[in-house]
Amino acid sequence: MSNEFAAAIAAGLTGLIAGIWFWNLRMRRIPLAEFGLNDVHRVLRCEAPEHRNRVLLRGWMTRGEWQQMLRRQNAAIADEQVRRGVADSEL
Repeated sequence: MSNEFAAAIAAGLTGLIAGIWFWNLRMRRIPLAEFGLNDVHRVLRCEAPEHRNRVLLRGWMTRGEWQQMLRRQNAAIADEQVRRGVADSEL
């Protein structure tokens, strides 16, 4: 097997893996029930009304959207803890 052929196979496999990762994270539409409806409603309470309505009307999110919402919620919780002077170990 020549080096060029091996490099082409490696590049093809790398591209395939990157494509699958991108599809799962950014493109695949996941029904809200898969995230857990109670969790979705709890997280959406903290979101802007227009975003909350858009997500609930369409009935799906991408995994990337879900992760972004969780990061925003975690940042808000951390800011509130700093404001109150509460350490993580006290919770």
